[in-house]
Amino acid sequence: MGTDKPLILIVDDSQVNINFCRKILGKNGYDTDSCKSGEEAIEYLDKNSPDLILLDIVMPGIDGFEFCEHMKNIPRMADTPVIFLSAMDDEASIIKGFKSGGVDYITKPFRTQEMLARTRTHIDLKKTKEQLLIMATTDVLTGLANRRFFMERLSNEFDRVKRYESLYTILMIDLDFFKKINDTQGHKAGDNVLTKVSEILQSELRCTDIIGRIGGEEFAVILPETEI
Repeated sequence: MGTDKPLILIVDDSQVNINFCRKILGKNGYDTDSCKSGEEAIEYLDKNSPDLILLDIVMPGIDGFEFCEHMKNIPRMADTPVIFLSAMDDEASIIKGFKSGGVDYITKPFRTQEMLARTRTHIDLKKTKEQLLIMATTDVLTGLANRRFFMERLSNEFDRVKRYESLYTILMIDLDFFKKINDTQGHKAGDNVLTKVSEILQSELRCTDIIGRIGGEEFAVILPETEI
C-alpha cells in the first residue's frame, strides 16, 4: 500500500449505495473506485489492485459469492480483504460469505460508523501483514532478498527449469578485502559500501532477475533463461 491513500473498490449494482459509500469513505481519507457488476469488477482487477473490496451479493450476472471466489484465485489479490455489504441477513448467506473468502459481513441498512470501523480494521491488518512479509523476506540493510527468501526462489527456479527443460545461471558475488574496510573505516562505512554495491547490482539487472544478500559481503543472483 505504501504511503498513498488506501484504495477501496465498491461493487454494487445500486448507484445510490455506491454514491453513499464513496462519499463517506472519501471524507475519511480513502480513495474509491466502483463497479456495478461482478463482470465489470473482474475486468477492473486485470489492471488494478485495490486494498479492500466492499461487495454486494445480489447482482445481475455473477453474484458476490462467485466474484469473491474468482478473486481469491488471482495470486496478487488472494490476501485482499473483502467485506460483504448485503441485505441478506440469514445465517446461510453469512456463512457462505465467509466460505467464499470474505473477511467480514455487514448487513444493510448498515451503520456508517460500523462500516468505517470495520474498513479501518481490515486495512490496518492488511498493512501489518505486508510489513511482516517484507521483514521476513528482505535484508534490512540493502533491501535485497534475504538468504532464506533467496533460497526459496532458487528452489522454485530449479523446479521450473526441470519442468520446462529450460536453463538459468547463478552468479555468486563476494567483495574482496571487505573486512579491511570495517577494520580501518568502521562498520558504518562498511554498511555504506554494501548499500552502494547493492544499488549498482540492481541497476544492471533485468526485472526478471532475482538478487539476494546471502552473507555478510556475499551476494547471489539468479538469471532466468540465461546461458553461462
